This record gives sequence, structure tokens and C-alpha cells, in this order.
Amino acid sequence: MQLAAMSSCSHAALASDAAQGPVLRPEMPSEQGTVSARIVRRDAATARRVAAYTWLDKMVAADPELVASICSFSSAAKILARHKHIDRIAEMDHYTCRRITQYRGAAIELVKNPHAVRVVTLDPEGLYVAIRKDRAIVKKLTKNPNFDQMVVQNPDLGRVLASYM
Repeated sequence: MQLAAMSSCSHAALASDAAQGPVLRPEMPSEQGTVSARIVRRDAATARRVAAYTWLDKMVAADPELVASICSFSSAAKILARHKHIDRIAEMDHYTCRRITQYRGAAIELVKNPHAVRVVTLDPEGLYVAIRKDRAIVKKLTKNPNFDQMVVQNPDLGRVLASYM
């Protein structure tokens, strides 16, 4: 009798889950509940954890404001600049380069990242500003394995770099 009652409860629970439908937004649980841009903007530890998350590009596809929230902290922006899917993240938020390069350490990490070609192509103005602030970024950028491709896709970048070298 108890087994029948338990199985009917299980079926009721499954039916209620099916009525809600599948969760379509990639979620990352936190102490405050599901991670959102608002929560990330207020908590540096959560921002760092979300920036290091492997499937961050899927989360940004669901909520593009997440990039701006992560970049409100310099340490999280630095982790985001190292992310291996930074090119996909930049596709969702075209101002990713400007948001990351507002911090010197994050700008250096971005120019070291071989996946940053698309980030620089979509928004080169962020890199121009970072180069004007700190000319050491130029040397680090020239050591990027995809530097040639960056200059080919954005000839203005080559002109800016030539004026600072």
C-alpha cells in the first residue's frame, strides 16, 4: 500500500515537472538562487565563478547582460579575458572588448588569448583605448599567435600599432 502511494506521488511530481516544461536557460546555482546578471553585478565571488564557467557562452546567449555584470569586477574580467570561448561570448555582446579592456590586467590577458581575434574584430575601439593607456600592451599583442589575422581583418589596428611602436 505504501509502495502504491509512493509511486502515485512520483507520478504526480513528474506530471507537475512536465507541465512546467524544460528549463531552456542554462543555469548555475548559487547561494542566492539561480545566477542572474543582477546577482553577479553585486557579488565578486559569484562573478569570478561565473567567468570561469566552461559553458559561459551558452549562459551569455540566454542573457547578454551577464558580460557587463562580470566586467564590473576587475578580477572577474581578467578571468573572462582568459576564457577559451571568448569569441562566442563576443558574438553575443559586441562590446565585450571595451568592457574587458577597461582594466589593465584584463586587457593584457585578452591580448594574450589566441581566441581573441573575433573579440578585437567586433570592437577594436576597446583595444585602441587600452593601447593609449598602456603602450606595453602593443608588445604583448604582437606575441599573440593570431596577430597576423587580427591585422588582416582590421587594417586600422596595424596603423595604430605602427604609431606606438
